[in-house]
Amino acid sequence: MSNSATAIVALVIGLFIGIGLGIVLTRAKNRPVDPTSELAAQAAQAAELATARSLTAEYKAQLEAERAKSEATIKLNAELEAMKARV
Repeated sequence: MSNSATAIVALVIGLFIGIGLGIVLTRAKNRPVDPTSELAAQAAQAAELATARSLTAEYKAQLEAERAKSEATIKLNAELEAMKARV
């Protein structure tokens, strides 16, 4: 074969390899995302959110209980001081 024929054959082979790679990459890029993994991620986020909400509710209940204790202690101390003042 002459040099020009070899060059043309090499270019044609390169062209087909390039087209093949382009098609493979395009199909891989446009492949749909696995919906099960996306749903699993959403379920995990929902579980984390539910946990955070329950912890927040628990914290608010504890805070309210501590506030009630503090108010009761303040009232008790005031009554004790009043009794000491009377005696």
